[in-house]
Amino acid sequence: AGLLVRTLQHAQSTDLGFDQKNLLVLSMDLTTQGYDEARAATLYAQLGERLKASPVISSVSLAEVAPFSGARETTIDIENRGSSLSVGANMVSAEYFQTLGIPVRRGRQFTEAEARSGASPAVISQAMANRFWPGVDPIGQRFKESAGPSHEIIGVVADISSRQVGKFDGPLFYTPAPPAKLSGLSFVLRANGNVPAHR
Repeated sequence: AGLLVRTLQHAQSTDLGFDQKNLLVLSMDLTTQGYDEARAATLYAQLGERLKASPVISSVSLAEVAPFSGARETTIDIENRGSSLSVGANMVSAEYFQTLGIPVRRGRQFTEAEARSGASPAVISQAMANRFWPGVDPIGQRFKESAGPSHEIIGVVADISSRQVGKFDGPLFYTPAPPAKLSGLSFVLRANGNVPAHR
């Protein structure tokens, strides 16, 4: 099904804000295989369970934008703070922060139950907190995607370098990946033991 597997070992001596050791990205292009959203969701769920059961995989997560695979930019509106503000966005599963080892600085991560319920909380990067809520606790604050839903902030995580080695990402927010719409997402996995360093 258009399967691509790659490792995330870009610069072991460089601080990326997450633990890149033994990380793998597994991407699938299901659109060329004629999968509709329902069939794709079923395949992702089945593959996810198999990966979680594998003795060589210690953690499994999903991401719309895996590290070093591009970026998604959007604009947001924040009451009394501005409109059409440019930020990065990523839709991820609840296990994403644990899989990559991204520290939670404040608040909490979202849960699988929140993803299944269709709720739309947001976890933001420290850079986003610093930019739009300097000196203010961002937990409980709200913002709206200019062409999409509104989100309540439930957590702040450390900044990461996921686009360019040596340069940390700017303001970025994460929202839960709904189980019914997984087509186009990539699995981000952590393996037990060393994996070959190829790209």
